[in-house]
Amino acid sequence: MYQLIDEKRRLYACNVAEITLEDAYCILQSWGGKHSLSEVLVFYSVTQNAVVINENCKDFNSIVKLCRGFLDADAETLEDVEAGNLEGNTWEPVCRVLLEARGMMDFKDNMEMLSHQKSGKEYNLMDWRTYNHLMQEQQFFKIFQYGVIMGKRTERARRAK
Repeated sequence: MYQLIDEKRRLYACNVAEITLEDAYCILQSWGGKHSLSEVLVFYSVTQNAVVINENCKDFNSIVKLCRGFLDADAETLEDVEAGNLEGNTWEPVCRVLLEARGMMDFKDNMEMLSHQKSGKEYNLMDWRTYNHLMQEQQFFKIFQYGVIMGKRTERARRAK
């Protein structure tokens, strides 16, 4: 399906003909439907939980370097990029997509980690049936914070016994 470029960073390359319908929907969401599929340079694939680069674009190597930089950057650097003025920059759409993709990749990793945590009687963190209703990033961040706090409290209570 997609050609793996970097396994550690979850970076893939694809041809326009290989894009699935679900990924086409992701492209429309992230790029706002303003571009044709052949003009899209990079997008976040929900099915792969990875960043996918259009291998037919003329600046492919530059985009690979940019993606590696974004995916390796720490949280402080990403906050600086978000706070900086990207308007007028030729890479602005790619940077915006990469910022969103990095957030979703981190979120999915955190939710995967929390899904393996055993829930106690009063510490049931999340009912997975509500997953589709909580698609706001801030709500997920609050759930993650709650899980970390409750996990620490549970661990302290266990140690105190």
